Amino acid sequence: MFFRTIITYVNLVARVVGGYHYVGKSDKIRAEQGEAAGDMYAAARGAEILTKVFSYTGSEVIVEGAENIPQEGNFVLIANHQSMIDIFAIMVSLGRPVAFIAKEELKKVPILNNWMRAVGCVFMNRSDLKESLKALIEGIRKVKAGDSMCIFPEGTRTDGPMLEFKGGSFKLATKSGAPILPLTIDGSHRMLEDNHFWITKETIKLTYHPVIQTKGMSKEEQNELPSRVQDIIGSALKEEERYGKNKDTGR
Repeated sequence: MFFRTIITYVNLVARVVGGYHYVGKSDKIRAEQGEAAGDMYAAARGAEILTKVFSYTGSEVIVEGAENIPQEGNFVLIANHQSMIDIFAIMVSLGRPVAFIAKEELKKVPILNNWMRAVGCVFMNRSDLKESLKALIEGIRKVKAGDSMCIFPEGTRTDGPMLEFKGGSFKLATKSGAPILPLTIDGSHRMLEDNHFWITKETIKLTYHPVIQTKGMSKEEQNELPSRVQDIIGSALKEEERYGKNKDTGR
């Protein structure tokens, strides 16, 4: 566990710093081809880096429902949130560039914050309603511009049961008209958080569910969307994961 953790963290820092030139190249692409093109380039390069780093953990990502991942057009990925490693697992398995709605605190991390901006991430201060709304509006704008975005509507990490999905998260899709790709993440907390951030060799199961089209949804359908998607995501969780102990980590 010790050596696996040290090797993984060292490689993460080395590759993120070593690949920093991709950030500059994404800026050039953004200026020449548009915002979404620059974001997607940086996200694709970031996914390559995280895939290499993830290999040092010795863990495995098993994917079910890969056929449900859209091969064309953008989408809003909505998932439960069990671990910091979820972002790695998503970028390793998705095969499509994606940006994230991320917590405000990550803006303070040097180099990483520039990488996240290059990928197209939007930082959200969940403790400030006004700032959260501004971040959500920016996320909607980016989806309309062509980016695919991922948001964790629980608002924090938890090993189960899932917290109630926040309705505002779904406006990324309903206000932009983008389809929703529901994702169930199962077991990622065992790899990291359960061991006080020491990395253990685990199997993470990701289940991608059929997309939900949001164009033309009635107000009633939009209001029911959070509980509907939460039921879909929860359907692929094992009972012991669904009824575990919540842990609020501020994300």
